[in-house]
Parts: sequence; C-alpha cells; structure tokens
Amino acid sequence: MCSGNRRCCYCEDSVADEVEHIKPKSLYPELTFTWENYLYACGQCNGSKNNKYALFIGIVLTPVQPSNSPPSPGNDVFINPRQDAPMNFFDLDLGQEIDDGTFQYLPKYGLSQSSVDYQRSEYTIEILGLNRDFLAVGRKSAALDFRARLYEYQQKKQNLNAQQLQQFQRDFKSHSYPSVWEHIKAQYQSLPEINQFFQQFPEIQNW
Repeated sequence: MCSGNRRCCYCEDSVADEVEHIKPKSLYPELTFTWENYLYACGQCNGSKNNKYALFIGIVLTPVQPSNSPPSPGNDVFINPRQDAPMNFFDLDLGQEIDDGTFQYLPKYGLSQSSVDYQRSEYTIEILGLNRDFLAVGRKSAALDFRARLYEYQQKKQNLNAQQLQQFQRDFKSHSYPSVWEHIKAQYQSLPEINQFFQQFPEIQNW
C-alpha cells in the first residue's frame, strides 16, 4: 500500500501519513471500511483529490455529486493503482538524454484525445496535481541518480562478488521514485546514453 519507504502511493515524494479512500467516503459511504478502497497517501495528494470523483456515464465524463441517493452506475474515470496499471496510461517526459526532460506525466503516447484511456489519464493527473513543480524536480533528481548508479555499476561490476552484487541491486531497487525507473526501462531504447547500459547489462531490465 506504500511506494518505497512510506512514500505516498500517488506522488512517491512525500510521507504517506494519511489513509486515502480511493472512492471518497462522502460519495460511497458503503466503502468507508473496505480494505480495497484504502491507500496510503500524503496530505497534499489526499487534499488535492479530496472528494473529487467521476464516472463515465455512457461515453460522457460525469463528476459524481454528493447526494442522498447512490451514484449512478458507470465506469470509473480515476486510475486506481490497486486495480489499474498506471504504466498503461502514463508516459513520463524523460527528454532525449534525461537532462532535458520536463519529468511531467503525460497521457500515454499514441492515445487519441477522445479515447477513454486518454481522458482517464488527464483526469487523474489533474485532480492529484501530479505535475507540481517540486515533483518534477524530484523525479529528475531520481533519474540522474539512477543514471549515476548505472555508471557506477559499469565501472565496478567485474570487481564485485556475488554478495556485493546482490547488495548493489537491493540498494538500487530501494531508491525513491520507483516509477521513474520503470519509465526509464520502458523508454531506454530512445535514450542513447541509457540504452548502452541495457545492451551491456541486460539483467538490469529485471531491477
């Protein structure tokens, strides 16, 4: 339920010090104590999302409004990380060589703006504020650290024993902003400097 070392499941930056109801309890009181409706989140993400929620009623994105009646049946707009695979909906702008990336989340490349998945991605980014300036700065810092560790691995691998290699891998995988590494793995072929490491050390694809 947490990303990394007690990090928010949404932004991966701040301490996950609040229990978030994915479907707001003010709109779905019957899910107030449902385990599958819980996530650990930070106050900023939880506050930004608050009781915002929307459904596709047919093909129309419709915000759910407080009511004495249950919400109309429909399909969730918000991307639920406990049910959905965020990598299927988002791309992270890594630039050409990491140094020039904006590190903002964007709807997955190739999605039509009128598609359900594009609208879900855009909606989720907006209501969580996933592209706040300090989050982009943190993601870029993480990407630069990942790149530096890959250079370190390139230089040291042949001199490390099995136990040291395992420790290096554990340390690498425990880095903050784990989704940044997932996006690097997904995009490495378009990042020439990073691509060399995947060609030389294919095992890092499993990190």
